[in-house]
Amino acid sequence: MEQEACSIALYDGRAVLLVQRARAPFAGFWTLPGGRIELGESPEDAVCREVWEELGLIAPAPVPILTKSIADEKRKYRLKVFAAFMPHRAPVASDEILNWEWVTPEEIKGYRTTPNLTEIVRRCLGRLADVGQAH
Repeated sequence: MEQEACSIALYDGRAVLLVQRARAPFAGFWTLPGGRIELGESPEDAVCREVWEELGLIAPAPVPILTKSIADEKRKYRLKVFAAFMPHRAPVASDEILNWEWVTPEEIKGYRTTPNLTEIVRRCLGRLADVGQAH
């Protein structure tokens, strides 16, 4: 059975916020902020909660982008991906995050990332442009 999870591409108009995960799944990998959706929680509420818990940031108006299945060595996840425009901020990372960086889409290939991250980020930024949120 797939677990429900969520993530969000926070875009400042030039770069997207990536986090390096401190814990499984994908410990040590760079990815978008996010996590598991709790029982009874909407994906939108979950992604906003995760951004707050992990980074001390308030995620503005998440735009749904895609849903995809991903797997690590132990589990399968049904991942709901969101995007939002967020002016450049310095997060206050929790112990779930090893590091964070604002990264341009072109720079992502230089990081050890979760599967298909460059493609996911490009889709997110394209969708933000479609809805008039990419500045």
